[in-house]
Amino acid sequence: MIDDTRAALDVIATVVSVGRITRRPAGRDDITRVDTAFTWRLQGPHAIGISYVWSHRSASFPGTDGRRQSLGKVGLYYALLGQQSFGAVDWRDHSAE
Repeated sequence: MIDDTRAALDVIATVVSVGRITRRPAGRDDITRVDTAFTWRLQGPHAIGISYVWSHRSASFPGTDGRRQSLGKVGLYYALLGQQSFGAVDWRDHSAE
C-alpha cells in the first residue's frame, strides 16, 4: 500500500507445506513466514523504515517428537529513494476529465 509520496507499507505472507507437496507419508514439515515493512519519507529522497519478519516451522516425523520453531526479527533502516512516488503509477483515465 502506498500513500502518495509520503509512505509505503509492504506485507508478504508465505505458507509452505513440504509434507503435502511431496506426498510423504513419513511426516510433514510446515513453514510460515510473514514479512512486513513500513517506509516513511522524511524529506526529498531520504526515508526511514522499520521492518518485522516472523518465521515459524512445525515438523513431525515418525519416531520423533514434533518440533516447533519460531523466530522474529525487527529492523530499523535508512533508505535513499529514487522516485518521488514510491514506484506508484497513476492508473486512472484522465481523458474523461
